[in-house]
Amino acid sequence: MCVLAIVLTSSVFLLISAFASRILRLSSQYSGALAGVVVLVAGLSVSFPADMLEQGTGSTGARGTGIWLGSVFGALAAAPSSRSAIGAAIWIVVVAATALVASRFRQSAAGQRQNLLFRRTRPVANNPWFGDLWFETLATVRMQQFIITLVVVPCLVIVVYFASRRSPLGANLAPSLAALLAILPLMVALYAVGRTSRSNWVLGTAAGLPNLWIAPKAVANFVVCGALSLGVLALEIPLGLIAGDSLQSLATQAPLGLVVALVSGAIVPYSEQQPLSTIAGAFLATVLYATALLGLSWIGNNSNSAVEVFATVLLIVGLGATYVALGRRQRDYGAARV
Repeated sequence: MCVLAIVLTSSVFLLISAFASRILRLSSQYSGALAGVVVLVAGLSVSFPADMLEQGTGSTGARGTGIWLGSVFGALAAAPSSRSAIGAAIWIVVVAATALVASRFRQSAAGQRQNLLFRRTRPVANNPWFGDLWFETLATVRMQQFIITLVVVPCLVIVVYFASRRSPLGANLAPSLAALLAILPLMVALYAVGRTSRSNWVLGTAAGLPNLWIAPKAVANFVVCGALSLGVLALEIPLGLIAGDSLQSLATQAPLGLVVALVSGAIVPYSEQQPLSTIAGAFLATVLYATALLGLSWIGNNSNSAVEVFATVLLIVGLGATYVALGRRQRDYGAARV
């Protein structure tokens, strides 16, 4: 069984990696990371809930009643029968077929090319501001990190759902984790400033407005990443992971997360040539966001909700002004002077 599990896992990993490389046009590093996350999430969704259910109910036969690989071979080993033998034979055929299909795929160079999502679109108005908004929107939805977030976050929502259903600890942590996953897509804005830092001067020079990119970049990331966050909420609410009274706090935390990501990305601009820029920017964003939430929580505990909302709005405005100031001080080729 262990050999079959390893072969199946490796084959599924190769198939997902090939799909991400050929269809989503992700690089080999990102396609491999995406495949690893999806395989891990799938494994947790299949095995972890059963283990938690078995521990929580005290049942010793729960594992042998399932249709998954471990359940079938566990039943075959514990109490051999024609049904378990047929199930094991079916799994052997499935694993062999999956391995055969996966063996026909090779890493394609297409994964190094940028995807062409929304390539037939045009700006909604014929002026520099909307032109830059259109450009920033395309740059965001075609970014590899956005594609990764688009696929991985719903998978994590499923894991949180299963954990909340099978474990008391998971049920207690589920609301906080669900809120975090709803905010997470907005953190993609961390890459916004550095992603186009070497081309911002082109439109600015053509339009005679060197700082034109600042506002369209923020609006594009708010619309695109906000739409993804709403999609995550649309998945979480029917699953019961987000309560109605939590939506008000999320409505204020979401813009805060966006401006924190923009400011962090302006202080430590993302660079493909310097991988440490992502780690440094993410660390800075985490510290700023956690500090802001702790401060707002303290204000909320020592005053009424109206004061907390006012402080949140004031903080968002202050961080937004900081983002604009940092954008104005950016050099022609995007090196931020901080």
